[in-house]
Amino acid sequence: MAVKPEFKCACCGGAFSNQKDSFYISKIDLFKSNSGRTTVCRECINFTFNEYTKKYEDKLYAFYHICAKFGWYFNEESFKLIENDKNIISAYLQKSNTGKNKGRTFDDNMREEHESSKLKETAAEDEGEDFDERRQKMIQRWGEGYGDNEYRFLEEEYNQWAAVYNCGEKNMQTLTEEICLTKLIIRRKRQLKESVKDDQKTLQDLMTSSNLKPMQETGANAGEQSTFGNFIKHIENERPIPEPSDEFRDADGILKYIRVWFFGHLSKIFGKQNEYSAEYEREIGQYTVEVPSFEDDL
Repeated sequence: MAVKPEFKCACCGGAFSNQKDSFYISKIDLFKSNSGRTTVCRECINFTFNEYTKKYEDKLYAFYHICAKFGWYFNEESFKLIENDKNIISAYLQKSNTGKNKGRTFDDNMREEHESSKLKETAAEDEGEDFDERRQKMIQRWGEGYGDNEYRFLEEEYNQWAAVYNCGEKNMQTLTEEICLTKLIIRRKRQLKESVKDDQKTLQDLMTSSNLKPMQETGANAGEQSTFGNFIKHIENERPIPEPSDEFRDADGILKYIRVWFFGHLSKIFGKQNEYSAEYEREIGQYTVEVPSFEDDL
């Protein structure tokens, strides 16, 4: 008669015959040879979570520590959906194994935090806008749960589409955003070597609905939408060049040169009295020498 294998908990030392029911799943490499399951039993992990909650008086912060210990991907939005469940950890793992968080681990949290730190250091140089404010705008557009690099990917994708096609109307904006999100899903799945066949079909359907498939574009329409003039119009509407500060408004003096020696001189020739001729008179006065009078000496 075959002896059933025993699975021991590294915390309490207890032995269990059913690994699946007694140990939580974890996708990090540390538990790979343990059938992808933690070496600490469910009861001990649940107990540790409750102890952390008492210690920190913060259930969310306690759960973050648990995720760090066992390699689970931490997402605040997903946690808030199940924080009142009887078994929080089990409910969270079931929910986090679907959708955009599928296949992610705490390694992704560490990568995202590292990227966020690097982006904060260069945010002022990149766009001159407060980083937290920019990030909040991206979250409002794309939703929570993405890394900083993924938010940047989505923004760059959207801007590339908007630079070529007219995305001014609300329905077109929504479809373009869905295209960008679908491309991000395809990108993730390819990194995990998963099939993207269904997602590519979704992408093609979205492009058809948006009239963005190459076969749907006529030559005239393509020419109109991709002209340099339309590109400039988009830039002027979406990200116009700001007015320069006074110290840089005419840094090399070329504007003054044109006003005085072209417009001012031209106005003087034709006898026009205006702001240009007045400035010309002031400027020419600096270089004018008057003939001295000797009448008083006679």
